[in-house]
Amino acid sequence: MAELILGTLLAIGVLLVGIKMIENFDVGSTIDLDVGFLYYLACGLSVYVVWQVEGISGFNFWFLCGLVGYLVLSSFTDIKTLLIYSLFNYVFFIVGVIYSIINQVDVSGVPIMIGAVVVFWLLGVIKVYGAGDAEIFAVVAIFVMNLSVPSDYILNLLLIFFLAAISSLVLSISRMGVTKEKLRTKMPFAPGIAIAVMVWLVMFF
Repeated sequence: MAELILGTLLAIGVLLVGIKMIENFDVGSTIDLDVGFLYYLACGLSVYVVWQVEGISGFNFWFLCGLVGYLVLSSFTDIKTLLIYSLFNYVFFIVGVIYSIINQVDVSGVPIMIGAVVVFWLLGVIKVYGAGDAEIFAVVAIFVMNLSVPSDYILNLLLIFFLAAISSLVLSISRMGVTKEKLRTKMPFAPGIAIAVMVWLVMFF
């Protein structure tokens, strides 16, 4: 239980530090940075999912709690502004690299990960989603590599991508209803990615 509490505090800490950084460095921002209870609850529930997953323990657990905080932070900024702050994506990609080194990840999966990152980037270029969303997928890709055997890696990434698309559509419909005009409006995609990662963990572990 102590691990669950500390993991939740780690995720919330990442969220709050990220918001503080936005306050300090994005001085001209008009974002409402008030973090509602829903975001704390999202951190807690997501960490609980990670905590319950069989086989995830030790440093794997702590790195994934950090990922939870990052995904909730990205969802927060995407919902508030439809913007993703690349700084956080770069920082957590580096965290993912460190995670992979400590985890002594199977190097045969690295070329697949690099290929996946390029594909996600190209999808952002052709406006399937925003460039910031492509960066989030790149971060997710390196973490998923640590939890996958190389033969299942591509399948896992494809599943997360489709789960994210479905989750984002459902969230958009539930918030705005369905009209052609509303479906043409840009919607936050980061919350769908966060939900997809949690669903994937539940399904496959």
